[in-house]
Amino acid sequence: MNLPPIGHGGGALAEKLAALGAIAAKVAHELNSPLDGSRRFVSLALRAVESTGDERTAGYLRESLGAHDRMQRVVRELLDFVRSARPEIEEHSLDALLEEAIRANAERAAGQGVVIVSDVCDPAPRVSGDGLYQVFTNIIRNALDAMPDGGTLRIRLHSDADAVRVSFQDSGAGLPPDSQRVFEPLFTTKPPGRGTGLGLALCREIVTRQYEGEVRADAAPDGGALFTVQIPASACRGAVQRSAFRVDSAHGAGA
Repeated sequence: MNLPPIGHGGGALAEKLAALGAIAAKVAHELNSPLDGSRRFVSLALRAVESTGDERTAGYLRESLGAHDRMQRVVRELLDFVRSARPEIEEHSLDALLEEAIRANAERAAGQGVVIVSDVCDPAPRVSGDGLYQVFTNIIRNALDAMPDGGTLRIRLHSDADAVRVSFQDSGAGLPPDSQRVFEPLFTTKPPGRGTGLGLALCREIVTRQYEGEVRADAAPDGGALFTVQIPASACRGAVQRSAFRVDSAHGAGA
């Protein structure tokens, strides 16, 4: 099944993303150093307080460290967004990038009671750069955000003569009515402080700019969300063909 084209959204979107990238680079640069220094001082203060047995003050400082970590995560997302237009030339196997992204999220999935089941074609094509690792990681994290009380994430990598497709189907709460808005910069349905609205926008930038591909978000047939990344055969190295499947072991709860 071929995905309908979604493109970049025209020149207006390109200008918006370029302006946002310039702002993001400046904000990230201005915040990164003072945040790092501030976190170090809070960490030192926490060590000193813990040695005195003042658990109440130590608790306040731990909360402060958590807030610093959240702010630094936002800065990292801003930097990732800015760097998305700078592809690497080293080649990577798609199944290796996908497996690495799954492993990076396996501990969190297990803690939430989420089972990740992967179904991967063998052999998988190769692509230039590791940008798709960031794409896969962001989509998996988004799926885990949608399943705080457990569920199943089914990931399938398959190919034919035209393209490679990687689908992520979760059993979460689903998508907003206008599902493609989730790829707009700064759009988020998460509570304040839980999301920047850049993760999925970054996914679309990487897929469309670096690989001339497409990424979609749709309602899954059985409920939840279905994200599909499609990379044209012209952007892949090695044979892209209809191939046998290797069903990997499940990750996460009960695996």
